[in-house]
Amino acid sequence: MQKNLDSLDLNLLRLLKVVVETHNTSVTAEVLGISQTSVSRGMAKLRDTFGDQLFIRKAHGVEPSELAEKLAEAAENMLTPFTQVLDAYQDFDPQEYTGT
Repeated sequence: MQKNLDSLDLNLLRLLKVVVETHNTSVTAEVLGISQTSVSRGMAKLRDTFGDQLFIRKAHGVEPSELAEKLAEAAENMLTPFTQVLDAYQDFDPQEYTGT
């Protein structure tokens, strides 16, 4: 079902999550600040990695498969703690640090 996950780019998981949320590749490109071509290429890499279509094209966007929805949920659960840590240390100033 899958190729090697060791080479999976975390940005592809973000892309997957946003496509599942928006159901639209153009909106996904806008949200992520990338081209629609980059979204299409990323989706192709995801299809290849997971051996699944992941999305079905519709008249006004895409419909995520069950696997795409589960992967997006897993990506959210994985990426949220990283985002929280980065947000907490965004204003970190080493000169003000008083720890050991």
